[in-house]
Amino acid sequence: MDIHGLISKIIISVSNIDSGRKGFAIRGKEQEGRISYEDGISEAIAVKKDSYQVADDIFPHDKKYRVKGFPKDSFHIACASHQTRIRNILSSPGIDLIEKTLLKQRFANMITAKNSYLEKQKESLRKKKEVK
Repeated sequence: MDIHGLISKIIISVSNIDSGRKGFAIRGKEQEGRISYEDGISEAIAVKKDSYQVADDIFPHDKKYRVKGFPKDSFHIACASHQTRIRNILSSPGIDLIEKTLLKQRFANMITAKNSYLEKQKESLRKKKEVK
C-alpha cells in the first residue's frame, strides 16, 4: 500500500471512531454509534498492520543500505563521502606534515561523529518503539 492510501484509511478510521463516540452520547443512536466505533477500531488495527509493511518498503534491509543494522540516511552517506575525500587527499603526494596531521585528525573526528550519531539513532529508534 502506498502512503496516500494509508493516510486516507487513517482519516476514515478516525472519523468512524469519532462519530461512534458521538453516537454513544445520543439516545436512540447507541447501536449505530457502536457499529461505527467498531468499524473505526477494526480499520485502525488494519492500518497499523499495513504501516509495518510500508515501513519495510521504505527502509531497505539490504546490507548495502544499512549501518550496523540501522537505516543508512543522508548523514551516514555524507560522512562516508567526506572520509573518502580525506583519504584521497592524504594519499596524494606533496602534502606537508602539518596539513597531513590536520587531515588525519579530521578523519578521526568523522569516525567519532559517525559513532555518536549512531548512538543517537539507536536511542531515537528505541524511544519510538517504547511509544508504540
